[in-house]
Amino acid sequence: HDNQGLGYGMLGVPRLGLPMVTSIHHPITVDKRLDLAASSLLQRLNKHRWYGFVRMQGRVARRAGPLITVSESSKNDICRDFRVRRDAVHIVPLGVDARLFRPRGEDAGPRVRGRIVTVISADSPLKGLPTLLRAVAKLVTERDVHLMVVGTPSTATRKQAAQLDLADRVTFVSGLPDEVYARLLASAEIAVVPSMYEGFSLPAVEHMASGTPLIASRAGALPEVTGDAAVLVTPGDAEELAAALRTLHDGEAERASMAERGLARVGERFAWPAVAAATVALYRKVVNGELAC
Repeated sequence: HDNQGLGYGMLGVPRLGLPMVTSIHHPITVDKRLDLAASSLLQRLNKHRWYGFVRMQGRVARRAGPLITVSESSKNDICRDFRVRRDAVHIVPLGVDARLFRPRGEDAGPRVRGRIVTVISADSPLKGLPTLLRAVAKLVTERDVHLMVVGTPSTATRKQAAQLDLADRVTFVSGLPDEVYARLLASAEIAVVPSMYEGFSLPAVEHMASGTPLIASRAGALPEVTGDAAVLVTPGDAEELAAALRTLHDGEAERASMAERGLARVGERFAWPAVAAATVALYRKVVNGELAC
């Protein structure tokens, strides 16, 4: 099982007579397009060279046999950008540990009034953090809110926060133990996934499993993953995001309803046992020769 290595060496595995499946979360072509669009001319020249491996990944994906991806949106992107046959791509969503990510209840203390949380795996244009900072800057002029960013900020992000006068309204945290991280998500009043694109977004599922009302961009797989359990906004639109934050901050009943829908959706679709069973079923089909390698 190759987890998006997609190197030429993987093509030798089937020649040894060994069954193989390959996971592609989403094609890196999407990251490349968004990254280059946000870069200066000199940066684009350097990044074009760095992204040279993407062509190899496409070639390997077309010859690697059965592929697993996490959403219909990612499947569409893989088939388009890597020119892979649709019948070669099988969807198995990511799962969440509902024992860890869960509403904490009054025993852990009430949710922190005005706390907004977002999770960024990397501070890149893909994750949309600049849009969220601009939205929070609009909101703090009229509401008592505080943004918690789980992730390591870039120099540009810290500079933007300072320019927006958000020094006392934004906290960056990273390297949290799993339990501390899960408790932070469950302590928030509102969660935001402001990404310009997501092939899935595990943080979105973790927020829903935590019972935290969610706002997410109408981008990539996010509408597919969240369904009716999130307020969807236009990616990159700080005004629309600020309005959605304001509405949820002021609407206790709406927050409660959205939290309930999120918990139900996680229970139905994103439990790890179901994800594991679907993966094993695909393994068996490959081992038994029902799917070509």
